[in-house]
Amino acid sequence: MEAVTAAVVFAAAGTSVVTSACWARKWRKEEHAYEWLFTALAYSRTDIVTKGDPDMNWNEVHPHFGTPLHAIGGKGIELKIEGHPYYDWSLESAACIKDLFVLFEFALRRGADPNLICPRSCTGRIKFKVNGLYDLEEPVGGRSAISLWLALSQRAQQIDGQRPLQLPLASTLFDGILALLLNSVPKHRGLPR
Repeated sequence: MEAVTAAVVFAAAGTSVVTSACWARKWRKEEHAYEWLFTALAYSRTDIVTKGDPDMNWNEVHPHFGTPLHAIGGKGIELKIEGHPYYDWSLESAACIKDLFVLFEFALRRGADPNLICPRSCTGRIKFKVNGLYDLEEPVGGRSAISLWLALSQRAQQIDGQRPLQLPLASTLFDGILALLLNSVPKHRGLPR
């Protein structure tokens, strides 16, 4: 609802007239009942997500971020590596990676479905950067969490293939996330006899 109010005040002082107009701005409304949760997931804030732990449908879709599994890291994941020639994650990056896994595990324990396809109308993107070695970005709309992280893994593997002396840190990270997501998918038990 747009509420625009205007007040015009005229005051006469001698021969001069002072005019003042005050326009109220259109206030930003929350787009989703759990906006705070999706924002916390996007910023990888495990402390807020685990303390808040709302009783909600963990397959709900946010208009920007998508499902909770799509939202994790939705404000960008920027990591650093250290060491030469044998790179490894910096201590801060290792902590960030740990938080990502905690969030995925938390959402999966609450019933988030990694097969759920996010509507194409969702405008969010997962951005992933590492020290100039990786600069990846994938849209969340129109795909499941599994296909999103698979696409990131494939792109990282292509970059890793161009640098054979570099450890495949990003694709290994993405494959770890994929393994976590795939472990929650019901397995085929064969055809009934």
